[in-house]
Amino acid sequence: MPIAIMVFSKTRILLLIGGVVIIALIVFIFQFASKDDPGKVIGPPPEPIVVWGVFHEDPSLSGFDVGFPIQYKNFDIDVYEEALVSALAAGVGPDVYMIHNTWLPKFADKINPLNPGNVSILTIRDQFPFVVEQNFTAKDIVYALPLYIDTLAMYYSKPLFEKSNIVFPPKTWEALERDIPHLRRTDSSARITQAAATIGGSERTVNRMADIMSLLLLQNGVPIVDEGIGGARFASKEGEEVFNYYLQFSDPKSENYTWNDDFLFSIDAFAEDRAAITFNYSHLRETLKKKQPFLRYEIRPMLQKEGGQETNYANYWGMTVSRQSSKAATAWEYIKAMSINEGNAKRYVETYNRPPALLTLINQFINDPTWGVFARQALTARSWFQIDNNIVEEAFSNVVRTVLIGRDRLPKVLGEAEGAINDAMRKRGTIIDSLFR
Repeated sequence: MPIAIMVFSKTRILLLIGGVVIIALIVFIFQFASKDDPGKVIGPPPEPIVVWGVFHEDPSLSGFDVGFPIQYKNFDIDVYEEALVSALAAGVGPDVYMIHNTWLPKFADKINPLNPGNVSILTIRDQFPFVVEQNFTAKDIVYALPLYIDTLAMYYSKPLFEKSNIVFPPKTWEALERDIPHLRRTDSSARITQAAATIGGSERTVNRMADIMSLLLLQNGVPIVDEGIGGARFASKEGEEVFNYYLQFSDPKSENYTWNDDFLFSIDAFAEDRAAITFNYSHLRETLKKKQPFLRYEIRPMLQKEGGQETNYANYWGMTVSRQSSKAATAWEYIKAMSINEGNAKRYVETYNRPPALLTLINQFINDPTWGVFARQALTARSWFQIDNNIVEEAFSNVVRTVLIGRDRLPKVLGEAEGAINDAMRKRGTIIDSLFR
């Protein structure tokens, strides 16, 4: 009898051990094992964050340590805004989408802002230049985070300066005026054949004309909108003076005449060495490389007003979360990983050739031969409240074009431009109230 009991006990023990081993294997196989990745948990993969944007050739924005899958869709800039508005209106928009730094008034009611307990306004002030607070926050609430910050800079042709015996490029608007007679070329009919600078025309011939005009207004301290965002206020005596300053460069009677609104498009004029100076953003480098690979030019800081406070003009894109997204918390974690995480932020600007937005990266790039100008200028970059950037660009361009062709006098057309912007502001008064009042 004792022998029988001993045999039964061993058998039972062996069976129990075998059962435990089998169960452990099953658990391991179905919970921790994967055919492709032995360390990966089996089960449905996390649902990707859907991201829409522009200017990214890589369709997946791959190579960034964000911790979850991304489904990225790239759009042509000419159709992006319309496609985005239509998708959001139909309830089929993305979780995350890129917005221009002037778009907050247009998209505020379509955004799920960041919880202040997650990223506060103090974090924005500690991490980014002031212009980000201007563009992407309201009432200390964060609506978007930047991927980079670009600013207007001065591009100048080395050969044209050398032929004119000018050693150093201008640093101020007043210095530009002194250089114009040496850089400008005209034919026997006094028509421009070589421009000193691409300034004075409408958007018809001057790329980023409205931005140059905005910068001049800011540098001269002209209120473009009132402090309470109640309306546009640039049709003032001071505003007229600044518009007249810009227009003088296209006035044949002016000593500073150097442009004609029937001349070449500004980018083409510079690429063909028909203009000594042009004003544009960092991405112009890629355009010039495609047009004229061997063009000799340098990039210098944007012109400033003599004796004035240094002021630059920002133009950039950021990311925000749709109010419709069911994954808002995760979507904001993605944006933070792209914008505030220094490793990803640096990889982004290096991958897509953009100037940095993060202050720690600005400090790293501030003396860089390629990005130093733009990094430094981000610190003094400013912007202004634009109810609709398309309306502003059209209004400013119409002012210039109407005056140049002699259809109307400046005070009248400037008042009409101000009125067009104010009409748009009145129509969207509820959004303005929710953001700033």
